[in-house]
Parts: sequence; C-alpha cells; structure tokens
Amino acid sequence: MTDSPVLHLHNSLRQAKERWAILPGAGSSHDYGIPTMSEIANILRGMIKTRKPTHGISDSTLALLGELCPENEEGADWNIEDLLTRLHQLLDAAASPHAGFATVTTAVGETQVDSEAIRKSSDELISFMATMCDLTSQEHTEHGTGRVDYLADFFISMATFGSSTNRLIRAFTTNIDLCVEAAMVRLSQRRRSDRRPDIVLVDGFESSILPTFNMGCYTRPASTTGRCSLYYWKLHGSVDWTYAQPLDDDEGEDGEGFSDQSIIVRRIDNELWGDLAKCGSLHAKATAEDQPIVIFPTPAKYSQTYTFPYMDMFEAFRRTLEEVELLICVGTSFPDQHIRSAVRSFAERDNTLLFVVDPQVTDNSLREFFGRSRSVQPVISMGFEAFTKEFRTLEAVAGGGAGAEKKA
Repeated sequence: MTDSPVLHLHNSLRQAKERWAILPGAGSSHDYGIPTMSEIANILRGMIKTRKPTHGISDSTLALLGELCPENEEGADWNIEDLLTRLHQLLDAAASPHAGFATVTTAVGETQVDSEAIRKSSDELISFMATMCDLTSQEHTEHGTGRVDYLADFFISMATFGSSTNRLIRAFTTNIDLCVEAAMVRLSQRRRSDRRPDIVLVDGFESSILPTFNMGCYTRPASTTGRCSLYYWKLHGSVDWTYAQPLDDDEGEDGEGFSDQSIIVRRIDNELWGDLAKCGSLHAKATAEDQPIVIFPTPAKYSQTYTFPYMDMFEAFRRTLEEVELLICVGTSFPDQHIRSAVRSFAERDNTLLFVVDPQVTDNSLREFFGRSRSVQPVISMGFEAFTKEFRTLEAVAGGGAGAEKKA
C-alpha cells in the first residue's frame, strides 16, 4: 500500500485542502450500467438487423438506417456520432433549394430520401440516445450493478476534505445521465443521525414546483458548518432538462425551438405542466418537453458549446481550473477538444497535479494529450467502483471523517 497511486492521490488531496475539483466521465457511470457509446451502437445495429422498431425508433427510420448501414459491411465500426454526422450531411444535401445553386437530389442506395425523413431519423436517433442514458438503461448492458451505492460512497469520502467551515466539492461532467443525482437522493434518505457529513447538491436549479435553471445558484455561499455542498455542473446538459418560453413572448410568434431566451426547467408531469399553463404560470405555447437540452455528438456540438447555458458552465469550468491545484479525472478518455484544451492549460501551470482514474487510459495517451508535464501523475488504472473501495479504506485508516467507515 505504501506505493499505491491511490494513496498518493489521498495524501495530495489532504495537502490541497479545498483547492481541488473532479471531472467524472462516462466511466464513472459504467459501474452503474449506463451503456457506452459502442454499446449503444451495437443495440442500434441489432434493431437495424432485425427491423424491430423500439426505443422510439420508427419503421421508416430503421429502413433509412438499414440503407445507410448495410448488413453486409463486415466489421463495420461506426458509432452514433459517425451516424449522426452522416445524417446531417444528407440533410444538408437534401435541404431546401437555394436560388444561387443547382438543385441536389439525395439518395441512399437506390432510395430517394427527402429532408423531412432525414430530419425525423436524426431526431429519433437523438431521443434514442437520451433513452439509453436514463436510469433504466442498465437492463440493456452486461455490466454494472444498477445501483449508485459506489457513487454515494465516493462523495461521502470526498466530503471529508477541506476545512470544517468551507467543505465543498466542485464536480464538472459531460455526462448527461442521472447517476450522480440518484446518488445524492440516496444520501438524503439516510437517517438523520447518520448524515455525517450531510451533503447538499447545488446543480443550478432553484427549488420550486417547477425547478428552473439559474447560474446564480453556483455563486451563492457554500452551506453552513457541518454540511458539505456538491457544486455540480453538467457541461453538456442532462436528459431531464427541457425548456419553456418566456411569458413576455409575443403570442403571435412561432416561439418554437430552443434559444438563448428560453428558460431551462426540469421535466415535470405533463398534467402538472398543463395546470401551470392554464393558471398563467407558464407560457401557453407548447414546449419541446420531449427534446432534452443536451449537447449530443452531432456536427453542431462544438458550436452548441457557445450557446446558453453551455458557454456559461464551460467558463465556470475554465475559471475553476485557474483556481484549483489538483484535478481528478475519472473514467474519461478526454474525447472533447474544448475540455481537453482546458485540462491541458491546467496541467501546464506550475504546482498543479492531474490524476486520471481509468482502466482504459494509458500514460502514453496522457502524454499525447498534455505533453510531458510534471503535473500529470501516473494513471490509476482502476474502475471507479474498485477505486472508491480502496480510497474509502485509506480514508478509514486515516480517520478522515466520522462516517468514513460506514456505507452510504
């Protein structure tokens, strides 16, 4: 244990006090059972092969995807991002004619395809991805326990670091699933006598009958002594976010589609949504409640990062990396260029430490991403659940926190 990389991280966190942050990636939800991108693609391949529509994918979309991804392509290794990119390319080609250009006819194989069919397929594919990231998706994978105990245990351990008057956890993620939120619900359901430390989730939403997103939530003071605040930024949105239009919108305008003026809210029961609209609390126009506010892997994803609320949250991430001295990245291969660039800037600063917990990432790949910086520590090649168990063992030995030896 003396040479354990987990022990090195544990000791470094003690020295960093509250000047640290966490970047959980897809691997942090892997032990719960959220499908990986490749697993989602395999599920879709099976649907295309059997031509059995499910998960919101229609017959017509399966037919188009079958033309686009022929079964005789042995060893096809396309992923969902590749498929969405190809659909957007077709949509561009089949778009409304421009007076200055020749008309373009779009075909997939022998089939002529119009823009509406392509747009419908793209929308259904995005909804399918959202479905594959909800808390019921574990039934479609062969890994994971379907429980969030390990995440609750992890945050219990992390809450013991920092001063007793300023305990806070800053976590940023590109995950769109609800595993962390479910772990926070688990922690809130402990007996009051066991809530040591007591962790409060600050995720940007006001507490109300219709939770509404407000960046100002992140600037409010941390909770009082004896409690720990988990400040949680979802940099790419979430499967439970949707939007409403402002009440002062002109009733004669279309008002459809998400924009910088739209109000981000959490999904609520459709009947309650209708009641709120009837009593004048919400705009009477229909909302795109079936469309989650999420950055999906489409060709537009990088331009989306410059819109509200993503740009504001990314700026918070970048500013936090300028303030902290230690960053823990869990279960991520750093697939997003803007995230990778921000982390590289952090690693290039003097007196910083970058820890990566991931069984798939290598020291060589980290050098490719971040150079030969002294800040980059050797990879902790472990799954998140195994890492959490070892970390909590160290915490119990160190006596860090009254509840360190209890399971959340």
